[in-house]
Amino acid sequence: MVHFYRAPYESVQSYFDEVDVHERLQVRSSDELISLVLGLIWAFLHGLNIYGVFWEGLEPIYGFIIHLILTLVLVVVTMTLKTMGRDIRHLYVLVVTSSVAGIFGAAGIVLTSILTLVYKRFSLPFSEWYKAIYPDFSFSHEQQMYESIASGKDESVRHYSVLSFADVMALGTEHQKRRALTRMTDLFHPSFAPVLRHALQDESNTIRVQAASSITRIERQFVETMMALERMEKKNPEDMQLKLGLARYYDSYAFTGVLDQGREHANRSKAIVYYEQYIEAHPEDSDARIELARLLMRMQQHGRVLELFREAKKEGLANKRVTLWLLEAYYDAGDFVELRRLAAQCTHLLEELRDIRPRLVRSIAFWGGVSE
Repeated sequence: MVHFYRAPYESVQSYFDEVDVHERLQVRSSDELISLVLGLIWAFLHGLNIYGVFWEGLEPIYGFIIHLILTLVLVVVTMTLKTMGRDIRHLYVLVVTSSVAGIFGAAGIVLTSILTLVYKRFSLPFSEWYKAIYPDFSFSHEQQMYESIASGKDESVRHYSVLSFADVMALGTEHQKRRALTRMTDLFHPSFAPVLRHALQDESNTIRVQAASSITRIERQFVETMMALERMEKKNPEDMQLKLGLARYYDSYAFTGVLDQGREHANRSKAIVYYEQYIEAHPEDSDARIELARLLMRMQQHGRVLELFREAKKEGLANKRVTLWLLEAYYDAGDFVELRRLAAQCTHLLEELRDIRPRLVRSIAFWGGVSE
């Protein structure tokens, strides 16, 4: 399954849904009868050619020319059947063997075709054999819920697994650490990156090697997904929801530390480009503005962040989240005059944020010059 981080839009997610293997697998029946008939015909023709050369006084050069003609005709017949969608695996072999061994090659294909036909009468068809090994189960809702919990995909694990994995890597046994690394690799989320980096410094050589292997696998999966995303974007250049999904995907891998620095820098640049393209088409989406601003703030581009939020205020999009992020942007940029002015205008938020963001309340009260 292709991993896609923070993509709530169904129109974007639909691009990444893999085709079920049972729908993708198309098994065609081999046309052994065709190869059997053609093998008999070419064996007979090559036999006549040999008879003419050795018993009827036909010049060897003419026998060789006839051999070439028979080979070319067989190639034409094979390619014609291929364009008709027939299974010509046996005919490929017939072309090679009859061109080299003449009647003996054709006789070998006749024998092969007969044995294949006999074998197919008593063997299990490939499609049934495949489904017997990989059955296409249909799970009920209760079964899906159980499988999610058993595999660590339930909501609780999704929210708290980072702390759990960190505890295991710090306090667990070597066996527990190996299991945690396996689970983090299979269900990788960018928030797992600090734990993986910590595992690279573990005292056990086994854990360090497994962590390095996990990071290599994660990077390979990222590259494969990235290439698939880029192909989708080229096919759908006007799909703005896809561009937002692309921006969020690159954003999620922009500061993980598990990719090389050059790739992470490229991820940040691509995320900014796609965010800006989406915001240009949907300027009313304040969430996308905030996500772009957060990325720019981590890149220390405070001037662009302030410009982004000022444009949002001019366009009437200055909601509570934009205002709070603008406060942080002023602080990071060192513009304390504007910070005090804006904080003084936000004192009405103190009561609303008192229970959920107490540290933020103290900061607004301090810079706004009011008591808590």
